[in-house]
Amino acid sequence: MSMISEQVKDLREYAQCKAFPQPTRQIFLEAADTIEALSAKLAAANMERSDMIRRNKLIEEISKEIDGGIVKDTYSKGKNAGLRKAKILTEEKIEAHYGGGWQPISEYSRDKYDWVLIKYFDGEEECVPQVAELRSDGKWHVSTDFDGDFVIPPHFDVRYFFDMQQLDRS
Repeated sequence: MSMISEQVKDLREYAQCKAFPQPTRQIFLEAADTIEALSAKLAAANMERSDMIRRNKLIEEISKEIDGGIVKDTYSKGKNAGLRKAKILTEEKIEAHYGGGWQPISEYSRDKYDWVLIKYFDGEEECVPQVAELRSDGKWHVSTDFDGDFVIPPHFDVRYFFDMQQLDRS
């Protein structure tokens, strides 16, 4: 048992002790609740920090791995081409490493997924993600409250999807 757990346990026992007046017992309970809540927040922050450190290490590794390709694209296609390629390659490798999240559109199956969030592009420019469904006509259909239903035009390149049912599991 950790020191914090022991302190919380002691405070809860003091709160049950009839030798203390009721207001004092209430303070013991509130202190125990506060310590537990702060301990949980600290644990969550430590986990988030660990995830961030792992993500930063991965980004550093990826950057080293793709550096040659970026330099090559920068010289052959201009400065922004190299930066765009870096963004795309980095996102793809991070998503592949972490799993879940955005998945390559090649992994989409109408048998497995219904409505999903898609990332699509106009050339190299990323468009605003949309909730869409791939129907039997082979086209991505989007339904919005503002614009009504529409089909993603064929000149746009749908590259990624996100299974929104994952949100229900978290």
